Amino acid sequence: MKKLTAEKCRKLIEELESLRERGYLSINGEYHLQALHIALPILEQQESEGAKND
Repeated sequence: MKKLTAEKCRKLIEELESLRERGYLSINGEYHLQALHIALPILEQQESEGAKND
């Protein structure tokens, strides 16, 4: 399994929001989108802390 990065998370959010705007997002897709919105700031924080330690 590949690691989810902030960049990948932002891309997935963009794709899912596009589907939602067109009315093609399932309820499971909506839950996935909500989870990605929760995960994004955590991923960004982890990446910024990792950059500081490098």
